[in-house]
Amino acid sequence: MERTPISPHVPQDATDANVCDDSASLWQQAERLCRDVAGRDLAGVPLYILPQSKMTVELGTAHHYAFTTPRTDLMFRDQIEPWLGRGPCIVVNDVGLAEDFDPIDLPYVTLNCVLHELAHILDRPMLYAEDPDDTPERMQFDRLVAIDVLNSPPRAE
Repeated sequence: MERTPISPHVPQDATDANVCDDSASLWQQAERLCRDVAGRDLAGVPLYILPQSKMTVELGTAHHYAFTTPRTDLMFRDQIEPWLGRGPCIVVNDVGLAEDFDPIDLPYVTLNCVLHELAHILDRPMLYAEDPDDTPERMQFDRLVAIDVLNSPPRAE
């Protein structure tokens, strides 16, 4: 099933795709779950969980339900409200999840995706990457690369 590209100039709206009615509490629940699982590893550090439906950049919805990188918080800083400083960031494709799963299963599947990405975060040597090359230009480049990868078809095995 091919998905229609979403305009980069307007927030993506997952309401037509029957996303959970109480999505704000789902994102709060996801953060609490991550903090409970991670314990001291996330103590005192901002954790950002960004639903694609609230973002104004065009991200692919065809192949990935969630992703994280060591610099995702910087790549999408302008999408994070409120910005509380550096911290790990998970982007969740709630639009794609809503298209592919029954509404009753969405909270479970969403939390599963968030925990999967948390495992990647906790597996890193550091929760997020600090680099002197983290300039606005570098973050724009990284953001464009991520968007290109997310919009590319999966590789044939």
